[in-house]
Amino acid sequence: MGTPNQKIFGGNLDTLGLQATLKTLALGSKSGELIVIKSDDQTQIGQEIKLQVSLQEGQILSVNLDPTPAIHLYSMFYSIGRVTQSNPQHAMLDHQKDISKLLKDFLDNRLIDNQEYQKRMEFSMIQMISRALKWEHGSFEFQPKIQLKNMGNSAKNIDHILLEAMRLNDEWSRITTQNIHWETLPQWVQNPPQNFDYQKLQAEEAQILLLSNGENPIYAIAFALQIPEPKVVETIIKLQGQGLLTLIFSQNQEKLAEKILQVLHVQLKELHTIGNYSGAERSYKIMDIIGGAMNGLLKIYGEYVANTDTSQVMFGVLPQEQLLMENRKILDDYHVDGLIRIDRGMVVYDEAKGLAGIVTGKTLQEYQNEVLEALNDLLNMVFVSGIEPKLARNGNLTARVGNAWHTFLSEVEEELYRRKGAMNQSDAFFRQQYYS
Repeated sequence: MGTPNQKIFGGNLDTLGLQATLKTLALGSKSGELIVIKSDDQTQIGQEIKLQVSLQEGQILSVNLDPTPAIHLYSMFYSIGRVTQSNPQHAMLDHQKDISKLLKDFLDNRLIDNQEYQKRMEFSMIQMISRALKWEHGSFEFQPKIQLKNMGNSAKNIDHILLEAMRLNDEWSRITTQNIHWETLPQWVQNPPQNFDYQKLQAEEAQILLLSNGENPIYAIAFALQIPEPKVVETIIKLQGQGLLTLIFSQNQEKLAEKILQVLHVQLKELHTIGNYSGAERSYKIMDIIGGAMNGLLKIYGEYVANTDTSQVMFGVLPQEQLLMENRKILDDYHVDGLIRIDRGMVVYDEAKGLAGIVTGKTLQEYQNEVLEALNDLLNMVFVSGIEPKLARNGNLTARVGNAWHTFLSEVEEELYRRKGAMNQSDAFFRQQYYS
């Protein structure tokens, strides 16, 4: 046997797949670490996907797939009643991304017993190996090690893990729902059917529904409940058909976030030129900035819902049109009748920009401010009720969208506040002149 960290062999998945590689190491009763790196057109620079398999005398000791987002196991245990009181120290365990270390921490903190620990270790091995078996391109190398870090779990038979991983992939192949995969996020709908009888849900269905909060992907729910991912998917599809869940797709979310950022950045750039305008022109410019952001977000929202989930949309109605119709009361709260209207899912305010030829002075400013306040409230609604629920609950892109939105919103509201202040000063000056 070679010395520690000396590479025994390596190669490409194109010529020797993961299954054959693992079987070769098992036959040789090898101890060490197999590192497999995925490489294909979808793998971005700086975002390589790596599988690490620790072997002890030809059996699997541990598996780690990097990157894999942290599984919030403690939070999920709390949601389904496995723990009844939230413990801040235990909640910190959810930040651990290495599944083997996470489970060892759970064992050490007596959140699971040894039998469950062994079972969950095997379950996670099957999950991660099943994903890597699908890799067609990439490289691997095996490094022998005399001493391997044992997390207290028993080594698992390679043939058994491979068989279960292939069985899992076979069950996945029977899922016909387009685009759904292990990272898809199920999320409760905002307005579930009021007459739905939750008592009719089976215990497993109820647990899956409880965990479908838009933060736990399918693989995490499967891991928490120790249910095969395809079976979780079948239940989620059933709950979606009953109007209880919607699906969030990670790839679609990335595109969604990028489009939102583009709209906000364009309008922020326009907002930074507002100082070049005055009087009525300034009013119309800020209208176009708010309206441009709102209609841009409405278009993005409509496209996203149309491509992912139309179960909550009335037949023959655009998703963005329904969103505006459901929140029509916002316009009713303002005196903007005829000045702002909804046309095919877009907000039109051309009539408000034509007021200058009809009214003048303070009356014109009051109308303009009323229109701007109404547009701003509509914009807030579009983001909070339409866009925000469709975004991933965490991640770099989501954080960037949040920062861009709050920057844009604060600058818009600062401009509206300035306009109110200017009107109040004008009123005070008028009263002073009138009564002096």
